[in-house]
Amino acid sequence: MKRTILATVLVLGQAMPLQAAWADAGYLRSRTVQRDGRGNTSRDVALDAAGPRGTVAAQRSYRHAGDGAASATRTLRVTDAATGNSFQRNASYEKGQGITRSAGCTDAAGAPIACRGH
Repeated sequence: MKRTILATVLVLGQAMPLQAAWADAGYLRSRTVQRDGRGNTSRDVALDAAGPRGTVAAQRSYRHAGDGAASATRTLRVTDAATGNSFQRNASYEKGQGITRSAGCTDAAGAPIACRGH
């Protein structure tokens, strides 16, 4: 079964429709949910897609403890096949602490570079 990823992401300052970029992409999606008898719950979701224009990797995780503690993280990384340059966006939440966000771009060697359009 062929599936199409329907989304738009900002890749190095330029909007790129994933439907067009990844329609013929191979992808892997995983989801894990765990619960225990003490009220602790965890959920992890990951999506990795690769196509002729590059790769996309997205991860989300959520933790809820029986004592009321909660945390969540999200990461999105998009890599351009032609240059090897990447954009990564992170967000994390911890109950009582709020949300922390960061984003940045790196070249093919992993060195920080300016993100176009920012």
